[in-house]
Amino acid sequence: MGMNFYDRVRQLAKEYRGQTVQEFIMSLGISLDSYYTMKKSGNLPRADEAVKIARSLDVTVEYLVTGDRRGGGGVVGRIQELALAILKEASRIP
Repeated sequence: MGMNFYDRVRQLAKEYRGQTVQEFIMSLGISLDSYYTMKKSGNLPRADEAVKIARSLDVTVEYLVTGDRRGGGGVVGRIQELALAILKEASRIP
């Protein structure tokens, strides 16, 4: 079974922010109780909360929901896209 919204938030909070998911969610002013209730029931956060979470982790809401970075990915995603484009162009140089 693949990662879901909550798995991605946990992973990015740890890797990108160096925080536990609890520390991260509380830093955003989101209730831990409501966060864990949504997680347990399999529901996603309200749109405004999902946007706040995504922006704080420098990814898109689409990425948190689907795991697909093609729709963006914040600064890191844009840098990766530019790096790939540069490599592609560099490979054409004789």
